[in-house]
Amino acid sequence: MTKKLMALLLAVLMAVSLLPMPAMADDAQVITDLSSISAGGSYVVDKSVKDIVLSAPLTLDKDVTLELTGQTVTLKLADGESYADASVFHVESGSLTLKGSGTVKVPDNASGVVVAKDAAVTISGEVGISGGASGVKAVVGASGVKIRVNTLGKIESANGINLSGASGEIKIASGTVKGSVCAIAPDKDNALTLGKMLDGSTLYIGGTAATEAQLAAFAPGAVLGRRTSPYGVEAVVKRGAAPEGMELGRAGIEEMFVFMAKGEDAK
Repeated sequence: MTKKLMALLLAVLMAVSLLPMPAMADDAQVITDLSSISAGGSYVVDKSVKDIVLSAPLTLDKDVTLELTGQTVTLKLADGESYADASVFHVESGSLTLKGSGTVKVPDNASGVVVAKDAAVTISGEVGISGGASGVKAVVGASGVKIRVNTLGKIESANGINLSGASGEIKIASGTVKGSVCAIAPDKDNALTLGKMLDGSTLYIGGTAATEAQLAAFAPGAVLGRRTSPYGVEAVVKRGAAPEGMELGRAGIEEMFVFMAKGEDAK
């Protein structure tokens, strides 16, 4: 009798395990509508959701991570409303991290993501932004803006990243930023000077330029190659061997080929 009960219980447990369950990623809340984002935290869009059309910019004031699963997110205002100051996402404070795979499709004259004072945005995974006046734009007069790009996707707008009239920090670890007017617009003249963009602003491409002292902290054999420039040292290193707290960018196939062709041997 006990064996029969155990067999029956096992059969029930196996049947329950086969029932469909909502997928969870990193304890993220699975959502089907971006209006469900009412607080800080991690959210993942259910794979069954197709394209997402917002009727108003999604304004955020907390730290939010949003994972797309193949969707296109766009903005469609009511007839007669202007897109000139509109955006798909507006980071009023805190931060927005877009990850996963998907596209933010920006209407003409609007922006993909607008970032206010001391707020931050990170574009990662395989997320891209296309169309509009700006892919990522800082609020005019804002300071302390942080823009991170580490994606396999593209940011392609009239102005890819627009820091015009604001100040902050742009870090591009990997990805493509294109602009029909300017890829990166750091001042009112859309001019880019690596040495000094705006007072208090910094641009990093490929991560922070390393120093010989930083590379010396790696174990022997962890530095696979290096190239020295007036701005520091670029190096290909084993990520797992990096000292704690060191920020690393992700090298793409193209960068690896260029490095192998022009880089120096590891010492």
